[in-house]
Amino acid sequence: MDALEAIKTRRSVRKYKPDPVSKEVLKTLVDAGRLAPTARNEQPWEFVVVTDAAKRQRLVDLATHGKFIAEAPACIVVLCKPSDYYLEDGSAATTQIMLAATALGLGTCGSTRGW
Repeated sequence: MDALEAIKTRRSVRKYKPDPVSKEVLKTLVDAGRLAPTARNEQPWEFVVVTDAAKRQRLVDLATHGKFIAEAPACIVVLCKPSDYYLEDGSAATTQIMLAATALGLGTCGSTRGW
């Protein structure tokens, strides 16, 4: 799938198949986030892949929204260090992860927690 097709077809998905996502695919998704544009090339992000069900449930307990995370086979937490543009940089990384997932045939939905 090309980039424009991924942009046109990406949807928020809140119900997931229980099928595990391979480590290779998860690495590809993290790499897509890592390659996102960033202000002043600060790259303030860290990515945490969570496949353990108990840990995903803990994220649900912390999240303002996103109860669906508990049912997903995996999630990628995008964390950003404080910087002038952490919100924009983190959003760009998250968007690229979501578009890459769409291109690979996976459903995604963003969820946020302000700290």
